[in-house]
Amino acid sequence: MKSAFRPAFCVLRPAPIALLLCAGLAFGAWAAEGDFAGSGTKGGQATIAVSGTHLSNFNPLRASDTQVRRVLRHTWGTLTRPDEKGAVLPGLATAWKSADSKTWTFTLRPCKWSDGKTDVTAKDVAFTIDEIVHAPSFGTYGLASCLGRGKAGAVCKVIDPKTVEIALPVPQPDFPALAAEIPILPEHVLGQVQKVNGLYTAWDVEAAEKRNNPLTAIVTAGPYRIKEYVRPTDGSPNRLVLSANPHYWRAGGGGKLPFLEEVTFLLAEDEVVAAKLAAGDKGQKADVVEDLTPALRRALGTVAGGRLTDGELLKK
Repeated sequence: MKSAFRPAFCVLRPAPIALLLCAGLAFGAWAAEGDFAGSGTKGGQATIAVSGTHLSNFNPLRASDTQVRRVLRHTWGTLTRPDEKGAVLPGLATAWKSADSKTWTFTLRPCKWSDGKTDVTAKDVAFTIDEIVHAPSFGTYGLASCLGRGKAGAVCKVIDPKTVEIALPVPQPDFPALAAEIPILPEHVLGQVQKVNGLYTAWDVEAAEKRNNPLTAIVTAGPYRIKEYVRPTDGSPNRLVLSANPHYWRAGGGGKLPFLEEVTFLLAEDEVVAAKLAAGDKGQKADVVEDLTPALRRALGTVAGGRLTDGELLKK
């Protein structure tokens, strides 16, 4: 098993094709050109401008937009995860095995949800897979085409609280890589919601506002949890504020991850607007613009590109 420590200077490469399966729905994987440098130090805050992002729902099973996934991925926990070279590393699962590439057994690590009250268990994994396979609302969801649908879909069996067995419709040798694409949902929070209303509107922004049900109540298993989501009426961009998940399981070179204590995403209409935010437009100043194309960066001159990874802001 590789160390969880990420060096202060690294080269980010495209993830392997296994992580881009299923209609291109790569939750945890992303690719970038060139070198990004980070400090590897603990603490602080960062503001990142992201273009083309409209958050209407925080349910990861409805995150079909690439930019939305790139923002919300920092709150998700997955069974496995890719490193900067695309290799498959342990995530919520510490080990996995299969004798036929069709039936896979995952062993989960001891860790808690961001509420600090409940362990991440095999029931959460089974709940998530079952929702993808059986919920009519997610019939067009890309992962359903890999896991199958209905009676012909994948079947999960909870062996014990930390062991889950996933029987796929067909052999899938790359399933551990695909598992990095499946954000695990908290059964202890959403189980009752599913029984009453289904999960399609769960964690929906407008529904939460109508019910006076704050999005900050969302529990996560990733490095960050939701602190605030603001939709201004004065024309300034929406902003999503994430705070460090104190119960996140990973450790890094500077201590317990994530490095940054708070991250604010400014959600711009397009790249040009995002770049202007980096220059202090509309009274808001972004430290970097995520996924800024090389051509636009050259044209704008002083605007820095960057990316948030491992809870650290890597600048280009």
